[in-house]
Amino acid sequence: MPPPAADLHSADPAEFLAKVTDRIDGWCVPIAAHLTIELLRVQRRHDSASGLLEIGIYKGKYLSVLLREAAQTGSVVLGVDTFQFLDEAAVRGILGEFFPQLDSLLRTSAGPSTGLSSWDIEKLLGGRPRFVSLDGSHLALDVQYDLNLAASVTSEAGIVSVDDFINPMTLGVNQAMARFMIAGGGDQLSPFFYCTNKLFCCRPSYRDAYMQAAESFVRSHTTYREAAAFVKADAVWRGSVEVEYFGHKLLIVH
Repeated sequence: MPPPAADLHSADPAEFLAKVTDRIDGWCVPIAAHLTIELLRVQRRHDSASGLLEIGIYKGKYLSVLLREAAQTGSVVLGVDTFQFLDEAAVRGILGEFFPQLDSLLRTSAGPSTGLSSWDIEKLLGGRPRFVSLDGSHLALDVQYDLNLAASVTSEAGIVSVDDFINPMTLGVNQAMARFMIAGGGDQLSPFFYCTNKLFCCRPSYRDAYMQAAESFVRSHTTYREAAAFVKADAVWRGSVEVEYFGHKLLIVH
């Protein structure tokens, strides 16, 4: 049985990840989940009341990180999924083991995200989300729709996480991101950090603050193999960890 919910929600991030996130089936590299928790913590200085959104929740592994944030800040998460791999009741059953108050934290929309507008998202969530996780369909046109949706609905201090970026098995994500940037999407969502499969973007006015917070996190968590490799490579040549992506400086942890 999991520890009491209150203990889990207030637990040290590493403890939460070990006792909750790691116990949920799915794919999420630990350092990316931990970095997400840190970025959400930093984001609270600018916005702690707005809700959070995940498109493509599967069994709820990464969603657990967003639910932790919602539990700590009194906000809610909107999960959008087709539930084709696991029905909604089963997903709620998994997450309910760790979040007994799940019904007050999680709202869902069953169906493809391409059927939703920014107005729909705001109505379902009760406002604009401050964190958006894109991990639904990996087909290029669908991902491009999700990126445009995120660009239109994310709050001013918002962060968008694009899953499976630079993954040879999901080239549709890379294609969609490139199209989005070529069309000028970087003026709305500026990529600032890539961490083991996830590309983090934000409004241009917040990119320096979030980039600094992300790099500081990596440098102080070298128990993660990827973080240690980042620090070692940077000591030799900054160009091995910092690249330009469509005119935007991007730090790389892999």
